This record gives sequence, structure tokens and C-alpha cells, in this order.
Amino acid sequence: MSDITPLSVDAYISQRAAVVKPTTVNRDVVVLRHMFVKGMAWGKALSNPAAHIKPLQTHNRRLRNLSNEEIVRPPP
Repeated sequence: MSDITPLSVDAYISQRAAVVKPTTVNRDVVVLRHMFVKGMAWGKALSNPAAHIKPLQTHNRRLRNLSNEEIVRPPP
């Protein structure tokens, strides 16, 4: 665990972000961060190299087209 540095975590995030969406990378970072928190609680790690990482910006907006029935129906 001592071989993992903040620089290697940043490199992993950069490589992973080139392949998958930012939301997936954020989930991976949350799991990595929690693994180090548990490792510190169990005395297996001295520090958390993923603690400084901020989540990547995500764009989860979805364009939804209304059906003809929804267009005619009055709003609730």
C-alpha cells in the first residue's frame, strides 16, 4: 500500500477518464478512498493518497421528448 502515491492516483484517474465516463471514474475513486480509510482504521496504511482528489465534473442531464399523450395532458 505504501507504493501508491497521490501522483499514481492522479495518473490512474487520467487513464481511466480516457476510457469511461466521469461518473464511473468518480465511483472508482470513492471505492479507492474508502479502501484507504479502512486500511488506516485497521493499521495497514499510514495515509490516504486519494484524500486530495476532487470528483470529476459530470453532466447527467438527459433530454426527454414527450409523447403525444403527455403533450395533450394538462400538468398535475
